[in-house]
Amino acid sequence: MQNKLDLNLHRVMCMTGGFMGAYAILMRCDNLGSAQTNNLICLFLNLLGRDLPGFLIRLGGLFFYFLAIEITVFLDKKTNVSLKKYALAAEALCLLILGFLPLHANPIICLYPIFFMMSTQWCVFHGTDGYNSSTIFSTNNFKQFSLSLGSYVLEKDPASRDKMIMFANSLIFFHLGVIVSFFVCRLLQVKSCWAAEILLAAALYLVLKEEQYEYKKIPEVTAYVSGQ
Repeated sequence: MQNKLDLNLHRVMCMTGGFMGAYAILMRCDNLGSAQTNNLICLFLNLLGRDLPGFLIRLGGLFFYFLAIEITVFLDKKTNVSLKKYALAAEALCLLILGFLPLHANPIICLYPIFFMMSTQWCVFHGTDGYNSSTIFSTNNFKQFSLSLGSYVLEKDPASRDKMIMFANSLIFFHLGVIVSFFVCRLLQVKSCWAAEILLAAALYLVLKEEQYEYKKIPEVTAYVSGQ
C-alpha cells in the first residue's frame, strides 16, 4: 500500500514537472524554468557582453532557485514541518502568481515563480522505491532507462528490468504532462498554469493518504513492541 501511494505520488509530480516545463517553453519564449544550466550560461554571457540589465535579471532567477533550496534545507533540519505539504503549498502559491504575469512581460522575470517551484519540487519529490528519479526534468531518467534496458537485454537481470520499468514510468508521466500542457496552453494561454493546481490537489490527496497509512501503522508497531 505504501509503495503504491508513493509511486502514484511520484507519477503525479512527474506530470506536474512535465506540465510546467512545457508551459515555460510555450508561454515564456522558449525558456526552460526547471533547471539552471541555460540561465547560468546566459548569466555569464551577459556579464562578458556587458549587458548589466540582462545579467541582473538572470541573477535574480538564480537567486530564487537557490532560495528555494535553502528554505527546504532549513525546514528539513530545523523544523518538524511536513516537507511534502510545504512543497505543494509553495508550488500552489507560485502557480497563482504566475497566472497574473502578462504574456508581454520579460520572460525571464516571469520564470521566477517557476524557478522557485521547480527547485522546491526537485528537493522534496526526487524519486521513489529507492530510485533517485527527478520529477522536473528527464535527461537522467532517460539515461537510467537506457542503461537498465541495455543491461536487461544483455544479462536478463531482474533488477535491471525493475529499474527500467521505474524510469520508464517517470518518462511516460513526465511527457504525459507535456502533452496535457500543450493543449491547455492553447486553450487558456498564460493562465493555463492554474490547471496544474489540479495535479497539486491530487498530490496533496496522496500525501494525506500516506500520512493516514503511517498513522494507522503506529498502534500496530506499539502493540508489537509491547508484546515483546
